[in-house]
Amino acid sequence: DPMNSTTYTMSRAALSASIRLYWAAIVAQAQANGLPAAVARVALDALPTGTLRLAGTSAKVEKGASARGVLAAVVYLSGAHAHKALCKWATSGCIATCLGHTAGRLLFDSARRPQAWKTALFLGDPATYKALVRLDMAALAGRARKAGAVPALRLDGASDTGLSVEMAEDAARLGVRLWEYTKSIERA
Repeated sequence: DPMNSTTYTMSRAALSASIRLYWAAIVAQAQANGLPAAVARVALDALPTGTLRLAGTSAKVEKGASARGVLAAVVYLSGAHAHKALCKWATSGCIATCLGHTAGRLLFDSARRPQAWKTALFLGDPATYKALVRLDMAALAGRARKAGAVPALRLDGASDTGLSVEMAEDAARLGVRLWEYTKSIERA
């Protein structure tokens, strides 16, 4: 599968156009894979304009990282309340108090809409999601080089998918540090 290859080179604009073209089918597949209808409805109308990016910012992370010469980015998915695969160790207590939907700026629609489309893409077309992660890693690495900083990416800002293990080779090749919080004994 060319989308799983570390050498996959589709441009961000072309990948974004492809996602838009197949968006309804991607969301339908995510729903078939267990995405709740409420999240799918939000995701259908949540794609931002322009080229698509998964990694964004966090005011708290930026403040701590920049003081240490790190250029950090974070990807926020919807969390375990949207699908067990997003945090398979979550208990009902964890889900009820998850920072991914109960704290700070993540409470607002301006954060929930991006979480919904990213989650739908993650569940509906994982290969395309990973291709977009690779593009985000490359862009972050380039920005960090220009700024004289160390690039760092957190793929599970409000989830615990373990994707950073799968993407570690790509990150190492690009010089991007990955960091996560996890309940997984194997990944801890």
